[in-house]
Amino acid sequence: MGLRDWWNDRKERKRIQREMELAVEIFANWLVEHRKVLTREIIRDFVGKPIYFHYPSPKAVVFTPNKKVEMLGEGIYKVSGTLNLKAWLEQPIMFPNFDINKIVVGTDVHFIFDVAAVINVYTGEVRDFERSEYMRYKTYGKSYVRLYDQEGRKVWEKLWKHWYSEGYEAGYRDGESDGYWTARSECPC
Repeated sequence: MGLRDWWNDRKERKRIQREMELAVEIFANWLVEHRKVLTREIIRDFVGKPIYFHYPSPKAVVFTPNKKVEMLGEGIYKVSGTLNLKAWLEQPIMFPNFDINKIVVGTDVHFIFDVAAVINVYTGEVRDFERSEYMRYKTYGKSYVRLYDQEGRKVWEKLWKHWYSEGYEAGYRDGESDGYWTARSECPC
């Protein structure tokens, strides 16, 4: 192998490396563009019951590619990785004879699952999208209860961290209390 062959081989490896990075970037942007469709499918397939949800913002779509990107042909790559979609789920609760106000219970949910697709870096086409049938989820404790009036204005809100702090101050930590939570939340009801 002469110097010219070595140089051409190096240029080819660099071109393939840039194309692989471009394929990952194209797929990540495609996932951000299609976040609403993905969220609707997840809610339909995994949550099931009618529930209100908020779509994730573009910043709440995190794609972590696998280290290995598979080359299928000239400019065609198979990219796979883990997708983390953060959505907000809300469920209104209506009590009998309590139709004046509405209580909404909500939480943040991170849906985490594996995705893969075939990317053509020359055309930017994404095809053969696959989503794993198994999904993980996390919640980071940003749950809340809100009380709305007839006009839909929020009149009261309590976050999970407030209840946790009140319970901790009331002695409910490491088995110090009798197991009943004694702190009260003031509600303008």
